[in-house]
Amino acid sequence: MTCALPVDRETTAYHEAGHAVMAFLSGIFVIDGPIHIDGTLTEKGNAETPLHQDPALLAHRQAEGWVVDEFEQRKQRAVIAAAGYAAEMLLADKVGRAFDNEAAFRGAHGDVLTVRKVWGTGAFIGFAERVAAVMLKPEVWAMVDRLAKTLLARSGPLPAAEVTASLEADQAAGGAKVGLHLPELRPPPE
Repeated sequence: MTCALPVDRETTAYHEAGHAVMAFLSGIFVIDGPIHIDGTLTEKGNAETPLHQDPALLAHRQAEGWVVDEFEQRKQRAVIAAAGYAAEMLLADKVGRAFDNEAAFRGAHGDVLTVRKVWGTGAFIGFAERVAAVMLKPEVWAMVDRLAKTLLARSGPLPAAEVTASLEADQAAGGAKVGLHLPELRPPPE
């Protein structure tokens, strides 16, 4: 996921951590490149969490009995896209500052387009609020918070292997389990 840089580095770190954690918890996406939160480090000057759907993980999850049809895959991609914005909303609330909805929305333009492909025009904010409700679970937010703080402590990108190792360690220590599903989310009406 790529987005234009929000106003401050902390917000950017939480935005990208939101994407990474939700991708990890999806059980079918992997982070496949370093996470950038300093805009000068990417070609486009953007923050970035490179990820892709892993066919081997997808096959493994299907063999475990997961229902991962085409819609579920698109829904998970939309969850991951909205997670950055959701993390920004939650961070603003937790630190007691006003959330600049319009600036965040503009900064997450690519994320908005990803959600619209699944849910249609005008659905992004409501969808992001549902993702935020999942992200509010203490075990999920703890993973986002730790990863964001790790990103903030670095002066450069965080390699994918370190991101994955950190999330796996969080999970082993009682963090959220892989297999994040939002069963209450249904396809938009035809």
